[in-house]
Amino acid sequence: MTALAPTTAERIRSACARGGGAMLAVEGLEPSATPVHHLLADGSFAITAPADGLLNGMVVAAGARGVQSVLELTDYAPLPLREPVRSLVWIRGTLHHVPSSDVSGLLDLIAAERPNPALLQVNTGEAQAARGDIPYALMRLELESVVVADSTGAEAVCVSVLLDARPDPFCALESCWLQHLESAHREVVDRLASRLPSPLRRGRVRPLGLDRYGVQLRVENEDGDHDVRLPFTTPVDDVTGLSQAIRVLMGCPFLNGLRARRI
Repeated sequence: MTALAPTTAERIRSACARGGGAMLAVEGLEPSATPVHHLLADGSFAITAPADGLLNGMVVAAGARGVQSVLELTDYAPLPLREPVRSLVWIRGTLHHVPSSDVSGLLDLIAAERPNPALLQVNTGEAQAARGDIPYALMRLELESVVVADSTGAEAVCVSVLLDARPDPFCALESCWLQHLESAHREVVDRLASRLPSPLRRGRVRPLGLDRYGVQLRVENEDGDHDVRLPFTTPVDDVTGLSQAIRVLMGCPFLNGLRARRI
């Protein structure tokens, strides 16, 4: 049976790869932003927190026991919608200090998989601090549970399933594509909107998401917001397949982008 939408694990992996907003919460402390949150092959998350903050001191003092923590990832829509949050991911586990002898190798591993300028602020010296950069400490979050919530509800995913999943092949380009679609190709959005049930066509239709399985539209009207998925006939893996699949959804007879010949 052909899949019509990404699995919950795939959605989480894509949200992690997009790297939206992330907050780290520990009981007794104010939540703090973490600019690095990278899922490692062993099922843990590498994250960063201010090196001179209370959290880092607490984690170092806890030693092997670690500190119970929750990492919250927020997946924001790339367009200015009334409700900009597409999904929330809560990752609960135990936070551990990364020994200084392991920091360099772990930073190289993260940089090779997903370059992030914030990695340069980990274990920085006095020169960086003098320039106003915040020095960060590297930590590892050992996962215990992962839950994602969106407009359809909430669902838990086990760590093994999460590791077997892969991010959507278009997740890194999704934001710029949807912004371009909204600003320069409104006719495409209107053609897609024509496939919606008639009551939803009276609202303001905006592109919400794009993945290998289909297109998501957000309808904003007086009754609230409604998210609708228009699935492709089959999942696609490259830009050519994506272009053809969108043309099929639009009802375009020229699937390869060819123009009709003049007779």
